[in-house]
Amino acid sequence: MTLANHQNSKKTKNAGVSPTAPKAHQKANVEKDLRQDVTNRIIELMEGGVTEWKKSWRTAAESGIPKNAVTGMPYRGINIVLLWMAAFQSGFTSNKWMTFIQAKQLGANVIKGQKGTYGIKYKLVEKKDTKAAEPEFYPMTKPFYVYNLDQIENLPDGFKSDPVLLPNTFVADDVADKFINATGAIVEHRGNAAFYSPVWDKIVLPQREAFESTASYYATAFHELVHWTGQTGRLNRLQSTKFGDDEYIFEELVAEIGSAMVAAQFGFIDATIHEHASYLDGWIKILKEDKTAIFKAAKQASAAYEYLLQISQTPLTF
Repeated sequence: MTLANHQNSKKTKNAGVSPTAPKAHQKANVEKDLRQDVTNRIIELMEGGVTEWKKSWRTAAESGIPKNAVTGMPYRGINIVLLWMAAFQSGFTSNKWMTFIQAKQLGANVIKGQKGTYGIKYKLVEKKDTKAAEPEFYPMTKPFYVYNLDQIENLPDGFKSDPVLLPNTFVADDVADKFINATGAIVEHRGNAAFYSPVWDKIVLPQREAFESTASYYATAFHELVHWTGQTGRLNRLQSTKFGDDEYIFEELVAEIGSAMVAAQFGFIDATIHEHASYLDGWIKILKEDKTAIFKAAKQASAAYEYLLQISQTPLTF
């Protein structure tokens, strides 16, 4: 599932660091450089072989983009990645989160011993001592802590439901097919490779029956759709189609995160972060060299996800 070719992936076991919030004495260090902390967590996951941030089955109501259980608002950008990582590592079944105060206001409580997962919020701070005619601002990052509904007890009725597992055999999904068609992307089914060709401006996929499940087919299609959004005249993101260079590998990371977001929109929970050794090593290299890389990738993935929803006139499912 690339700009040029498709390779098979292997399953990996859980590994990596705890997704829970740091202790009080660590908080100051985290606030000093949240980007480095997040990057270190993801590098450790990758070096431990964990790149499957989603499950291998399809569920009903409890799957999807992480969102706040009280406001119903979905999280965005890097926070989607952070909360998915936490849910994957801890085995949470819900995509809903809330703060300690929100739980308390509902008459609920965090289960004893449970620790929060931190996300990142941005606050615009006005620059001082500038000679500019208009005020200038810069973004300052601050952590916030949330708890998955699996970590909270005594919730009011209606806040949580048990996930309903659906069959893992290939069955065409009319809603997902309608979405793909509505994007206007040209999709051909032939051969045994999945790729997006910037030269032809078309997506090529194997026949549907060649995929192991419905979810794996749509995850692959969504991955290539994210590449498609990067073409000139759309989001103008594609810089290189040379296999293995940094720009190519970074685009693969954008496509993997973006396809995960689109898959979650339609309730497909599938392992779309693939363990291609060439990509994995490249991702680790890029993240080690640039602590802002994962933030850039998540931002571009979110932009691709939102662009696809917009042009297909697909409403958010939150």
